[in-house]
Amino acid sequence: MPFVGIYYLGLLLSLNFFVSSCRSVKPQIDHLAEANRLVGKGDQSLSEKKYERAVAYYDRALFHATNLLQDSDLSVKIKGLIKKTKAKSLIDHYQSPTKYNHSDNQQILPATLESNEFTISQYFGEVNLNRVWTPKKITALDKKIGLGRKVTLLSDAGLEVHSNPYSLRAIGPAGFSLDDAQTLFITSGIYFISGRSDLQSPLVIEYPIGKIAIINPGDYAFFLEVTTNGGCKVIGLVGEPFFALQNQKLQLKPGELVFVMSNEFSRKMNIELSTFIASSHLMTHFQEPPSFAKKLKQNALIQAIRTKKHFRVMVGDAKNEKDFEIKILNDSPSKE
Repeated sequence: MPFVGIYYLGLLLSLNFFVSSCRSVKPQIDHLAEANRLVGKGDQSLSEKKYERAVAYYDRALFHATNLLQDSDLSVKIKGLIKKTKAKSLIDHYQSPTKYNHSDNQQILPATLESNEFTISQYFGEVNLNRVWTPKKITALDKKIGLGRKVTLLSDAGLEVHSNPYSLRAIGPAGFSLDDAQTLFITSGIYFISGRSDLQSPLVIEYPIGKIAIINPGDYAFFLEVTTNGGCKVIGLVGEPFFALQNQKLQLKPGELVFVMSNEFSRKMNIELSTFIASSHLMTHFQEPPSFAKKLKQNALIQAIRTKKHFRVMVGDAKNEKDFEIKILNDSPSKE
């Protein structure tokens, strides 16, 4: 999927200026070192009988191991550690004289004991749940998802869940983990994420090569897509939240797009929101509209009134660690 859609850039932005700024973003990640670091954290958690946390670390280590061109033995080793941890968790649970306390979040248990922090509002296609509780597929009978679940959406699948801090809508193929009430770990896919002004602490989103914190001054919604180089593409849709990296903070307004790498942002560019609403599967493939849909349409209308001239450009994935795919389209597209 080299390009995700057609966007219209306002004349206030220079395309050359944007391209040059994107080339300056050079994320660097040592997948082998990161995999070994996470395996070490998993081993430590396993020694403390923190089974769910150990599996979470091993899962992340496995992601980095599969990105290595060689050293397939490491992937096999990590898969073995995951199986070993799950087995130890079940044995420990059924031999333990005390009842399981979910607040400790230590063990991997049968799905019948699953907690209910996230409410499933919509889904279609095949959505699989793993970690903490017994693996299962979401069915019409399922209304809740517990913290600690690893969620995998196959192609042509979709899922929308809500919790007190935020709401998430995803289109497959996609994978993410509900690590705790304020943390998401996203490995792949595209998402519509929204939150409200009563959020007390920032939502943290971890992606393959880094993490960002959403510091929110009010209601917000944004689009996020994981790019093939491990970074992510973010589009502001509602509100004006701040996105914070280790040493940088950036405010994203509706219609602004930015690429996020390990420790820096690209320069901003503008997209036409009405085109996004009409073309994105996140907006069109679910029966019910997403959170703040009315506000998003209002923002699109305001933007359309303010912007009278456009040039057509297609913005795609991150090609590698230095460049992003950008293609200028014909002024008069052919009719099909």
